[in-house]
Amino acid sequence: MNFTHSPFQKHFFNNKAIYIKRDDLLDPHFSGNKARKFYYFLTHDFPHIKRIISYGSNQSNAMYSLSVLAQIKGWEFIYFCDHIPEFLKVNPIGNYKYAL
Repeated sequence: MNFTHSPFQKHFFNNKAIYIKRDDLLDPHFSGNKARKFYYFLTHDFPHIKRIISYGSNQSNAMYSLSVLAQIKGWEFIYFCDHIPEFLKVNPIGNYKYAL
């Protein structure tokens, strides 16, 4: 994964050029600003770490990035959230689905 060179996209808004840094395109499974925050843990060894425990929403970007990090590192991942709607339990979608 190359975290130093995410692409920029040029767009125009009100006749002014704006540039959007596309960290969401760094990697299909470990990308975006949350992946940058967790990059240190991806690139260093932590032999004493066996699991990650976190808390947040049921569609959190951080949840998904942490689940991928845990999978890459071979760590157990435990995630708590306030609630999971019944429809989401029955029909997982989005970050919740991919974190599972």
